[in-house]
Amino acid sequence: MMSQDPSSESVDVLFVEDNPGDVRLAEEAFKEIEISVDLESVHRGQNALEYLHERYEREDESRPDVILLDLHLPDMDGMEILEELKETQGLESIPVIVLTNSQDVNHMSKSLEKDALAYFAKPFDPDGYDELAHSLASFFIDIAYPVEE
Repeated sequence: MMSQDPSSESVDVLFVEDNPGDVRLAEEAFKEIEISVDLESVHRGQNALEYLHERYEREDESRPDVILLDLHLPDMDGMEILEELKETQGLESIPVIVLTNSQDVNHMSKSLEKDALAYFAKPFDPDGYDELAHSLASFFIDIAYPVEE
């Protein structure tokens, strides 16, 4: 987990995504930004929940700094995952950013009602993933861990 100096450590990101192409694009984009990102991916919703519960229960492991969550997964709906995370003590404070193909306004409002931090439509090309990675880096540097003056 990040300390107050984001340049000294990596941001721990869990990407819950069933499309290997999207995972690869995200991995490449995160290599190009100004902060180090440790990206772990799981391809199924149930695997994400098991992964998070297991990491939380082991004292030597930390929780991810942020979860990128697709809504359309083969075994669970992303809304179900978001709801379970927000209802589970110890996991409820992990910021979740919904990253999905859906541009449905109802999906967006429902995600935000369930306490997602943000909702983004998935980029369609590598440049879009580069922009997303830079936006997330800016969030962590400027908003989540601002430098005190």
